[in-house]
Amino acid sequence: MTAEEIRSHGLPLPEVDFLPVTLEEKLITYADTFYSKTPAVMRNEKPFEKVVRSISKHGTAAVARLMALHEMWQAVDGECK
Repeated sequence: MTAEEIRSHGLPLPEVDFLPVTLEEKLITYADTFYSKTPAVMRNEKPFEKVVRSISKHGTAAVARLMALHEMWQAVDGECK
């Protein structure tokens, strides 16, 4: 999430960019989007379509970042099979 997105959505976060930079950060960010932070359902994986719908509330740039991570990790997954 960018500082501008934090400002425009009025989120209670420091107004700085929270974007993954390293490969490890990108992996954690991508994997984290599939799981809720609500204790009762935190072990249930969300379907990709639901993740996209949820992220779309934060704008097209957020969806584009998710899709870039998705394509990157799908390519890696394909190489591992």
